[in-house]
Amino acid sequence: DQLFPESGVVVAGVSGGLATATVMLDVPAGTYKEIEVWIDKLESGNPEEESLIAAHQILADASIAVAGTVSENGVAEPFTFTAALDIDMEVEFESFVVFGGGPVSATLALDTSGWFLDADGAFLDPRDPANRSDIEGNIQKSFEAFARSFEP
Repeated sequence: DQLFPESGVVVAGVSGGLATATVMLDVPAGTYKEIEVWIDKLESGNPEEESLIAAHQILADASIAVAGTVSENGVAEPFTFTAALDIDMEVEFESFVVFGGGPVSATLALDTSGWFLDADGAFLDPRDPANRSDIEGNIQKSFEAFARSFEP
């Protein structure tokens, strides 16, 4: 069986480096061994995505957006970092999972603590375009770790 949740935007709060969000999935009745998770950018000009972009303008032509502050010399400066990553994952369960059909509440938890750190643990300033590739790589790695640790 395949699971096709409704397209949408997941907004997660971050605490202690862990981004969490509760989502409702409409799961057809069946026995599952794996799920597929995909993160795709919202594309301007795509009529099916215009309402999502209108509600979340920061995600126009992006799939991940982080808004925060960087403290520099005691002064907090806001930043917004967006990435247009397309991430497709297959997540296998330890054993088969049976769903009776209908809505299922799922909590997604993603470790963001390394997103803005280099390999030595030094801060990568998200305002500096030279750090974009490293930050995007860190985001990609955190989704891969999520796929390896997911349990229904």
